[in-house]
Amino acid sequence: MASDFRPTPSGISTFETCQLQFKFFHVDKVIQPPGVARLYGTALHKVILETDQKAKIESGQYRPLTELKEMLSDDIRTGIATVPDNDEEIQRFQGREQTYVQYQKFGLSTLEVYNQDRGVLSGRSVETPFEVPFADTTLHGRIDVDVSDTRHRDLKTKDLSKKGARRVTQEQCDENVQVGAYAAAKAKLSGAQDQITDLVYACKASDASIQTFSTVRTAEDHKVLEEKVYLMHKVYDAGAFYPVARGHWVCSEKFCGVWPADAPVSCPFGQRAQVTVGFAGGSPDAGSPAKK
Repeated sequence: MASDFRPTPSGISTFETCQLQFKFFHVDKVIQPPGVARLYGTALHKVILETDQKAKIESGQYRPLTELKEMLSDDIRTGIATVPDNDEEIQRFQGREQTYVQYQKFGLSTLEVYNQDRGVLSGRSVETPFEVPFADTTLHGRIDVDVSDTRHRDLKTKDLSKKGARRVTQEQCDENVQVGAYAAAKAKLSGAQDQITDLVYACKASDASIQTFSTVRTAEDHKVLEEKVYLMHKVYDAGAFYPVARGHWVCSEKFCGVWPADAPVSCPFGQRAQVTVGFAGGSPDAGSPAKK
């Protein structure tokens, strides 16, 4: 029987972070409740890319700033009304109304900064779908902003409003697996091996900013990633997904997504494995998953 393995750049990135997380969300299709932060990112994409940049491409004119602000405010309010009460941001800002107030401030100040140079996200098309042969399968997804045969742009959000939050670095961009997958797809589409990705980060903070980076992927980078996807396909077909090492940042209640042991869908590792952390005496196996 033919395999139904069709990876996306997001899926490849998740697989490298935690194979079991990939299984739950990209294979089993476990649906997480919508979160305020994710909905905000979606709203920003819609307003800046699908509305404003698309209008510029099709008509030669950007949309009025007041229209963009109104649309973003409406989308933020609508989105916040759909999230669970225990959402991290609802808890942080102590209720939906204050969450809306804070996120509206983030959004409107971001649009003010964006308005100073809308060309930071200009290109020849937006939200461009692709499906290309890759390894022994196909790689599919959407390119935020296609600029040329050798360049594309990606809009992301970064929350700098939380205590201890740090700005993105050039090194992180150069090592970003998801960026590498999009670059490899572009190379397949255009035939040009050297690919430039402009990462545009809309930073959420009391003083909003837009941070930009450019990173390059070459034929060798594409080759390495393709070889990894060959192996990823074998793991997928075998159903033999391996957990990250205990203590890894993703193996935590905050970042896992299927952490609670009593949830309808939960990871067999994670929370149950954590009971042995900080062990101070007795049998080293006490409390381990095998003993539960």
